[in-house]
Amino acid sequence: MNSTIRFLLCGLILLAATLARGQEVRSSPAPSQGASGKPVYYPTPSQSPLRVGEEDYRSDVFSLHGLTALHLNIDEVLQSASARKLPLRSTLKAEIIQRLTRAGINLIGKDELANTPGQPTMNIYLTFPAHLMPPREGQPPPAYRADCCMMSIWTSFIQGSTTLRDPLNRIRQATWGKGDQTTDCSDLSAWTAGAILKVIDSFVAAKLQADKERAALTATPQTLMEVANTPATTGQMECNTSLMMYLELFATGAIKVSASKLFVLDKLASAMKSCPNYGYIIETHADQRSDSVTNRKLTVERAESIRSYLISKGVLDQQFELRTFGSTRLATTGTSQEDYAANRRVVVTPYKIKAR
Repeated sequence: MNSTIRFLLCGLILLAATLARGQEVRSSPAPSQGASGKPVYYPTPSQSPLRVGEEDYRSDVFSLHGLTALHLNIDEVLQSASARKLPLRSTLKAEIIQRLTRAGINLIGKDELANTPGQPTMNIYLTFPAHLMPPREGQPPPAYRADCCMMSIWTSFIQGSTTLRDPLNRIRQATWGKGDQTTDCSDLSAWTAGAILKVIDSFVAAKLQADKERAALTATPQTLMEVANTPATTGQMECNTSLMMYLELFATGAIKVSASKLFVLDKLASAMKSCPNYGYIIETHADQRSDSVTNRKLTVERAESIRSYLISKGVLDQQFELRTFGSTRLATTGTSQEDYAANRRVVVTPYKIKAR
């Protein structure tokens, strides 16, 4: 029997064992369809649906940028190997920690993970060959077969995430994975240790690549205007100007723009009309002094106030999107009047509209 056929047979045996353990695959529901059969909006959005085709997705590896800590199930992996009499070298855990530390990544303990389950987590899964698995009750231990022996490793990185169509729907999402396998079982201890370190090295390389991509992205020329007190009322805003408004566009509890601050929206409206090739995402935020339901309602009403004013100034409704966050994204946790004002911020982010 050649090695290819032997590999396929081993794979079928492993698949049958997996199915026998009752694992199942669930399919995701299809998005709602437009009249043309093509999805037009994400189904059931909570606020400001994003049109399909106008997303600005990054690669999966981009989710690793800025990572400084994660939980790693290395203790469980070592215990699992030990229980199957597969000794792994005593320095393996220290070698893993050293690799992660060099990349600026610390380990999160189980206690912290239990308190905040959305923390970044890396799980390493080992699939052992039959002769290392515990025998079934009343059955003799499986015999080692060099001609049909396969071992594999899979690693999955998971962290807290939100869905595009419903930002309140928080989930744990896998954004990176890596695996390896072997049919040479002559020295599984050495192969397993090497495979684990190889996966860790791949993860570190991906994290460093993500940091590099992030640095390149932030290096892209873009004007940022932080409006804290009285911004300049003369001169035209550049099309790619981002506004970070900390000037109390809205007074405490108010849903109408303060009359003394309308000049800021006038300047924004003028720029938007002069930049038809740009779209604008407008975020409204609230401070933390009310409950979440009240704060969410407040930012929705403030967003509608901004929408009405911009439209009254001749801005097309389809040129901007409103996103409301209540008090879920505080700029500061301070309790001074300045802190509260900063948390009642309005953020405007421009993006280039892709040519059709």
